[in-house]
Amino acid sequence: MAGLVSGPFFANILTQEIGYQVVSGEPCYLPCCTSSSTCVFPNAAIPQSAWSVPAQRMLEYIPFPNTASGTFATSSYDQTVRDDKAGSRVDWSTHLGLMSAYYFIDDFLSSSAGRSQRTGFFGRALARG
Repeated sequence: MAGLVSGPFFANILTQEIGYQVVSGEPCYLPCCTSSSTCVFPNAAIPQSAWSVPAQRMLEYIPFPNTASGTFATSSYDQTVRDDKAGSRVDWSTHLGLMSAYYFIDDFLSSSAGRSQRTGFFGRALARG
C-alpha cells in the first residue's frame, strides 16, 4: 500500500468508493497511520464500503485463521508428496592432481485433493531444492 494517490481523477474515484475525502498526492498508507486524515487506508485496511460485490462474495471461500500465527491449517484433505533425491560424485586422478565433481538434486511434487494451505483452493506444486 505504499505510494501516493496519483492524480485528481483517481482521488475522486477513491472519494466516491471509500466515502471520505481523498486528495491527489495523499499517501495511501504510512506506518502507524490510524486516521483517514493522515492517509487513505488507516491501519492498512481497505474499508468494506469500497469492496466490490464479487469480492464480498469471495469471502465465504477464504477460511478464518485457526493457528496462533494467524494462518489457516488443515489436515482434513488427503495430500500426496513425492520426494525424490539423488546425488552423484565422480573422482579422478589426472596429471594435474585429484579432480572431483558432485551433483545433487532434491525434487518434489506436492498434490492436495482438497484445499491448498497456500491458496485455499486445489493445489499442486512442483519444486526443486
